[in-house]
Amino acid sequence: MLGIVLIGPGSALYIGADFGAGPRDTLMLVGAQRTGRRVGLVRGVLEICALAIGIVLGGTFGAGTVLFALGVGPIVEASFALLQRSPLAAPVASHTPVVIGE
Repeated sequence: MLGIVLIGPGSALYIGADFGAGPRDTLMLVGAQRTGRRVGLVRGVLEICALAIGIVLGGTFGAGTVLFALGVGPIVEASFALLQRSPLAAPVASHTPVVIGE
């Protein structure tokens, strides 16, 4: 359970610091932006889909896997909200994404 709780702030910090998001983090952010749904809901759906695909493919799972799939979305969303209110979230003058190769 502690691991699930620590993933939220960790994810919020490295995504908020623009260190790059992993594949599921990117899907979470893009899905939330395009659908207008909350980040926690989108992340939860992604994790439940990953769990369901794993089960269909014959993978093993336990209570921890199910707890992670159901809990990580709300914890990540709450961590983003806390990070926005913290002194670590300094306003940035302008954030221009850099595109390499064009």
